[in-house]
Amino acid sequence: MNHRSNMDYVLISYLVAERVALSYAAGEWARVFPLESLIRALGAFFVRRDSRNPLYRKVLERYVNMATQNGVCQAVFLEGGLSRDGALADPKIGFLDYMLRQYDYKSDRNIVFVPVGINYDHVLEDENLIDWDNKSKRLSKGQHFGKFWRWLRQNLFVSSRTRWQRFGYASVNFGLPISMREYCENNTVDFKHSDKEERIPKVFELANELMDALRFVLPILPVPVIAAVFASSERK
Repeated sequence: MNHRSNMDYVLISYLVAERVALSYAAGEWARVFPLESLIRALGAFFVRRDSRNPLYRKVLERYVNMATQNGVCQAVFLEGGLSRDGALADPKIGFLDYMLRQYDYKSDRNIVFVPVGINYDHVLEDENLIDWDNKSKRLSKGQHFGKFWRWLRQNLFVSSRTRWQRFGYASVNFGLPISMREYCENNTVDFKHSDKEERIPKVFELANELMDALRFVLPILPVPVIAAVFASSERK
């Protein structure tokens, strides 16, 4: 999936709840109240993204590999993090490599990737994302909590005469499945029996193909289109 908002976890889990249970890898930043309980309930497990501890990375690799081999449906953000400007970033292949490093397409359970494109008219984190590069404008934990409390007060504790504050459209597209068994056969790729120098470029090729599939199914919504028209008119 592409990663537009921290609401992606909630939105996708809701849409597929009647068909499959998803497993997410969430950053440790989310281990704060009340996000931790919510994200864990949605099937997430927390990872230390910047950890260089070889033992930790080996255990994480083994966990991902065992989950994949046993048919656990993984929700993977190929960009590795939240998009700051809405555009797709270059793929990060760490999690993808963990899934494929020991994959034998001739004998193992087939791995099937389903591209999922997500887009919003308005994301909850818009102000933070706009000011992300300016550290002086970033909100403290107390300010985040205060903002969250104001949102609850305005939206959850509204009177019968008060309308909910709407954030526009949220849209999700599901693309055509990509079978790893067919991909490996068609491209003569054997991830399990390749050394690292040969395997990593092949994983990058697959990641770029998956990103192209995401671009193809990314929803186009009214507010971003109008904003793009205005921005284009100003440049002219």
